[in-house]
Amino acid sequence: MDNYVRKSRGISLIEVLIVFAVTTIALAYTFPKLTDQAIRAKVSQGLSLAEPAKEALEKTCANNEQAIVHNNLEADYFYVPSGSDDDYLNRVLLGADCASQTMVIVLWTGNTGAVSDPIIELSSNGPDDAETWTCRLIRGDTRHVPSDCQTAYEAI
Repeated sequence: MDNYVRKSRGISLIEVLIVFAVTTIALAYTFPKLTDQAIRAKVSQGLSLAEPAKEALEKTCANNEQAIVHNNLEADYFYVPSGSDDDYLNRVLLGADCASQTMVIVLWTGNTGAVSDPIIELSSNGPDDAETWTCRLIRGDTRHVPSDCQTAYEAI
């Protein structure tokens, strides 16, 4: 009976290779999700920089209910990218028709790590919707924007 009892000598090379393969597969599965999550966080941070633009449009329309805003200057709004690595917004463009309380902000994100940095439109329509902004993706991957912005732009 002693012939059938084998002493354990440690971990075999096959066992190490199996553990390595399983770990590699798990990392390959989770890495893209982690990358998408990091890009989404950067885009969200860029979206937070749109608050002063919203306030500028709302103030412009409050001061002149008939105003039409064609550019940032008409809303007394200026955005200059800081140039730092944690500035994820390249450009902001404002537009509004205050008579109909239609306000639009287009945001060009940048430096997010995405292959195609998202372009996002924020809009507020109608007198009952002045305080509610909707978010829509114009260009980019829906995985890289917050869930409330994942409605893609549809050309008419």
